[in-house]
Amino acid sequence: MLTYISAVGFRYFSIGLQFAIVVLITRTLSPAGSGSYFLILGVVSSTYYLAGFGLPDGLVKSIALARASDDEGLVRTLVEKSWAATAALSLALAGAGSLGAYFAGLPSAQVAVSAIWWLCYGAIFFCAQCLLAMGRASLGSFFFYPATNIFQIVFLLPFLLLHKDAGLSGVLAVTVISALSCAAVAAGFLVWAISRFPRGPGSVSLVPAFSLGIVICISRVLQSALYWIPVWMTGALQGAAAAGLIAVASRLAVAVASLMAAIRFTVRPEIVAAAARGDWHEIERKGRAIASVASFAAFAALVGALAVGAPLIALLFGEVYRPAAAILCVLLLGTLGECFGGPVDEVLRMTGRSHIVLGLLAIFAVAETVLIAGLGGSPLSAAMAQSIALIGMYALLVTYLKAKNSILIVPYFSLRALAGAL
Repeated sequence: MLTYISAVGFRYFSIGLQFAIVVLITRTLSPAGSGSYFLILGVVSSTYYLAGFGLPDGLVKSIALARASDDEGLVRTLVEKSWAATAALSLALAGAGSLGAYFAGLPSAQVAVSAIWWLCYGAIFFCAQCLLAMGRASLGSFFFYPATNIFQIVFLLPFLLLHKDAGLSGVLAVTVISALSCAAVAAGFLVWAISRFPRGPGSVSLVPAFSLGIVICISRVLQSALYWIPVWMTGALQGAAAAGLIAVASRLAVAVASLMAAIRFTVRPEIVAAAARGDWHEIERKGRAIASVASFAAFAALVGALAVGAPLIALLFGEVYRPAAAILCVLLLGTLGECFGGPVDEVLRMTGRSHIVLGLLAIFAVAETVLIAGLGGSPLSAAMAQSIALIGMYALLVTYLKAKNSILIVPYFSLRALAGAL
């Protein structure tokens, strides 16, 4: 339980920083400028996992195996070779994406800034994964979650205090400077960590890391995209100002969903251990307890949003964002549906059925996009589409697990049953 509390606390520290950044952005930029910022943020934050085409994710297992066999020289070789491969692949992907965006008619300055921002986040992610795999879990978690937000606050806050009329270009420039600084510090810590390992002879194949990592990488992108597709589609169909409205509501909903995300991250080793013992009852018990706590939190957030969401949002973000309260309530219905299934997706991933989760993510990402287009792309209809997609996907995952393993991961419906599970 202490592990869960620590993970949730660390995640919510990062969420708090993100919340402060959103307030700064909406209070500084026009609705259209804020919307444009969030559109770019969505593309960068949901796709930087593609840096290295999954190599950073797959590298975690390769390094762990090398350390387990006491082959410390292999650890250093893996990191150095992977760094070169990740840098080359990331530059190629960023270049291709930039050319595509440029020819699509997007402003060249924004395209260039977005590419640099994406490369920085990809580098930070690579460093975080390597640090985690080399036994520097605290450093790895720091750079994977709150570090980028800390650097952005440190750079952005004084800039906005000194430049109260700062426009979108200025905010993006400072954001990129903060990302570059964070990437440099992360790289410095990685160099320091790897210098403690001896240089090993011989060559090493990165194929196993690529094979494992690409599936995880695509799953990460699709999972993140489910929350950003409504913002992108609204921006394309209704304009940047409308995208800013749903983006604010979405960031608030994600803060609630982060409780489930943090618990998912920490429960994976326990799922693997229980599955190895064939103890599916333990997986069900733990899954239902997690679903109960997360669903209660999501329901409480929904009640709070219905009661005081509109005045609070208007107070924090500005009167123009008051309609985001209704959008938030609709999004929280989807969050409640996600929490209702607890860690069902991680149970499937950790028991050799990642392809099921990946397939459903792809199907529902497409379905969400089509539904938003069909409904016209208004912020409220886009929120409805996201909630329908999340509820549908997690309902199918729960049903599949019940059919295959005879366990049902849904919340307990009495406090006595929950207390017994805990």
